[in-house]
Parts: sequence; structure tokens; C-alpha cells
Amino acid sequence: CQQLNSQTIDTAHMVIVRWADMELSGKLAKMTEEQLEGAFYNEVLVETLGYTPRTADEQDWHLDVKGKHGTIGTPDASIGRFREGGIAPPTAILELKGPKVHLDRDRSNGRTAVQQCWDYLSDLPETRWGIVSNIVSFRLYERNHTRRRYEHYALQDLRDKETFARFYATLGRQGLLDRPAGNIPVIDRLLVDTDTRQKEAGDKLYDLYRLERHRLIDHLIRDHRLPLDDAIESAQRLMDRILFIAFCEDRELLPRESLHQAHGTLPPFTKATNPRWRNFIDLFRAVDSGTPDGRITGYNGGLFAKSSVDDLDLDDRWTNFFQVVGTYDFADEVNLDVLGHLFEKSITELEKLREGDLFGDAASPDRYAAMPKSAKQKRLGVYYTPPAFTAKINELTVDDLLTMRFNAAAETLDLDPKDADTPEFWNACLDILSKFRVIDPACGSGAFLFQAYEVLEARYFEVLGHLERLGKPGALPANDVPDRILANNLYGVDLSPEAVEITQLALWIRTARPGRKLTDLDHNIHCGNSLVSDPAADERAFDWHTQFPEVFG
Repeated sequence: CQQLNSQTIDTAHMVIVRWADMELSGKLAKMTEEQLEGAFYNEVLVETLGYTPRTADEQDWHLDVKGKHGTIGTPDASIGRFREGGIAPPTAILELKGPKVHLDRDRSNGRTAVQQCWDYLSDLPETRWGIVSNIVSFRLYERNHTRRRYEHYALQDLRDKETFARFYATLGRQGLLDRPAGNIPVIDRLLVDTDTRQKEAGDKLYDLYRLERHRLIDHLIRDHRLPLDDAIESAQRLMDRILFIAFCEDRELLPRESLHQAHGTLPPFTKATNPRWRNFIDLFRAVDSGTPDGRITGYNGGLFAKSSVDDLDLDDRWTNFFQVVGTYDFADEVNLDVLGHLFEKSITELEKLREGDLFGDAASPDRYAAMPKSAKQKRLGVYYTPPAFTAKINELTVDDLLTMRFNAAAETLDLDPKDADTPEFWNACLDILSKFRVIDPACGSGAFLFQAYEVLEARYFEVLGHLERLGKPGALPANDVPDRILANNLYGVDLSPEAVEITQLALWIRTARPGRKLTDLDHNIHCGNSLVSDPAADERAFDWHTQFPEVFG
């Protein structure tokens, strides 16, 4: 972090600690955004982070509260180098919510705080940064990354001086607005550090994941006498369950430390020789069906449905890996983009396993580590696709096509597409969305479908938000949007059964919500050869009309 005057940072830190104390006492939770915003701007943005507010006496300022920039609305605050009579665009915009608002789930006019932030960024092409806060947490987004990547700071974590120094350097005036002569701006250096940290965490997790999966497959073949395909299926399903639980723990979708407790809590009088493994089987059942006390409401959806995994009788030593996975930070370091990369590599490695003839001897883990790149990788087209690339493809295809259809709907109603804003128009747009289909005939790890989901979700909430604003709420509740997209809008096919399961896992992780079952994706994501429809030519032949009659019927 940048060199900071110790007295300045101590004074600024005291302000943040005072706010952290208010959160801990419960005072903040009793107050709304409107009650807190004035003090928040003055004490956090001005006193702590060093921004000069706009006042009658100032000719130059950095903080513009409720200032109009762009065409679609007014951000809660804008940060930049502003001057009386000037037209400089903001460097950053801020979307502020109250302490009880969940930034990813709670909606105003159909939009979450994060979606509102990205709407402003889309409307302000020269504005690079978006800040989203609910007082007790802060996120910094960069427009050239996906919305799943952000710097995150929790108010309680800012009690730690080192964490606060990074927060100050990231979100403070000197970080966002100042550029040291001849040097890279502080914020850019910190973003590089974050990218490096996430890559290192992802690589470390994957190295552990793939080696443990290989050892388990080898064990299932050698000691349980399972055929290769059955061993791979069971091992992959088990690993997918553990990753899902680890992710949900850190996203407050399951009780924290569920994996740790399943590994560490042993019944005092059990006769089982593998009580830890039995605990994990019980945990899987709880995630599938819920618990009587309601702490887990049950997700179902296929991932935790009764399968060959539940019939395994594994030694407790295999559960050590599950507990280690739970120690990773799936809220920040191993985020959805990092998981996406892990999933794509996972498919390639599974093809290596199938063709490598590595199982059944004690040296197989070492031989596995030295294997060359899979020959099938080229034949199957299994390559890592960066999220920014798939996001751009979706922007130029899915998003642009929806814009064209929305415009056509406006013209049908004799409305100017630029000004169309009637209940009839937005209901027509909702109907367009309900009939829109995105199909990936070689879905791999689901990267394209994942980004298509992001586009479709944003469009659904845009339409529902306008209908709510006009006093004509749509027939589709906002909380049903994820289920509608998965069941109605997205379809995928792949030759690899593991790719199909990983695609489903990626979409489940993206759409998991408290108290809601996972959408059954077996109808939409299929295993087969999408290029061949004749079973005589390929036993994996895929007939589009039969498999997806609602699309091709």
C-alpha cells in the first residue's frame, strides 16, 4: 500500500472503528439508508477517505452527492475531479443502501444494488469504477472486469489496521484519483495483487482437487471394484457436492463451517469405524431435504439426490480433503470466475484420466501428474474461455438480439423504441423474454451459458422493474426469475457427462438462494453428440426435436 502519514491514517481509522462499534452494538441495523447517508458521506467519504464535498464555497470538489451524470438516473454519489462549469465525467459512482439490505438479493424497482451500479457504469462509458455499499460492507467494481470480481471490505474487518490501510489505499482519494508521477496508480497495483492472489488460491485448490480426485478414482477401482466410468462419476459427484457446500457456506446460503463441523464432530458412542464419512452422508441428506430445525431448508435439484455416492463406504481419511476445501475463501479468493476456470480444467483432466490407463497401481498419482496434454482436448474443443470473452460474445449476440426484439415490439405498438415506456410495451418485452432460448451445442463447463444467464437476469429485472414502477407488476415474481431462466431459457449439450454435471453445478452455484430448491436441470442440459442424430452412427446421437421439443417441436 501507499505510504501514509501515520497521524492521518490513525485519525481516519478511529472514524471507521466508531462505525464498526455502532454495527456491533446493533445501532446501525435499526437505521435506514436515509437516516445514515448524511453522516456516512461526511464521516466516511470526507473525513476518512479524503474527498472534498461540493459546497457553495468550493470551486473544485471530489464528491458530488445526488449529482446528475449520464441519462438513466442519479447515482447516490459520484467521485471525480469536478470543477464549476466543467463537464468531467465521474471517476467512480457510488450506490448506497441501508445496513439490512443484501447487495445481491434485495431489490428496488426490480434491481439489486449491484445491478443498479452496473446500469450507471453502462450509461457512463468514461467512468471506470463502481462502489456499492450497505454501510457495513464495501465493494469496488472495475468496468473491464465481470461483476463477479470485486474488491470487498467488511466494516468489522476494518478494525485491523493493515486491512484498513488497504481499504484506504483502494477507496481513498489518493487511490482512486491521484496518480503518482511516473508510477502506476495505487488502485491498479492493488488490482494486480488481487488477481495474483485469486490465481494462486485457485491454482492451489485445483492442484489439491485434481490429485485427490484421481486418488479417489483409483481407490474406487482398485478397492471397490467399480468400472472406470462409474468410479469417475461417483468421484466427480462427491467433489461437486463438496465444492457446492463450501461455496454456499461463504455466501451465507448454508450454515458456516458445515464442512468443518461434519469433519470434527464425532458421536461419542458410535460403533461406526468411519464416523466422519457418515457425518458427511448425513450432511448431504440435509442439504438435499433440509433439517427439522430449519437451519438448512434443502436444495434438492439433482446434485444431492440419492446416487451411487451415498452407497459408498469410505474410510474417514478421505474426508480430510473435504475439511481442507472448507478453509478456502469462496466469497473472495475463489470466486465464480476462479471456479469457472477450475471447472474447465477439470473437464480436460477427466479426459486425460479416461485415456491414460493409469489406474490400479500404487504409482498412479505420480504418473498422473506427469501426463501430457489430452489428445481429446483438441477433438472435443475443451479450452479455457476467459469470462470477459464469453461476456463480450453474449453482449454481441444475446443482448443485442434482445434489444432488436424489444425495439420491434415498440414499433408494433406504434411507439418510438427510444421512448417506449408503457405497461403494454414492457409486458410485450416480458413475453419476448419468456420465449427466448439460448442453446450451446458444446457447452463444456457452461461458460457461455453462465454469461447468458447474467444477460437474461439483467433483462428480466429491467422489465419487471419498469412494470413495478408503472404500477403494473408483472405476472412473474422477481424471486422466480432465476428458476424461470434455468428452466425456460437455457439449453446445453456436451459429449462429456462430466461437462454436463459441471455445467449444472456452475448454474446451481450461481442461482442458489436461501429457502429455494435448486432447479432441475436434467431436462435442459444433456449429454450427447449434438452433431449426430442417427443412433446407428453414434450411440450418443442427439435428436434435437426429441430432446428439446419446446424449442424445436
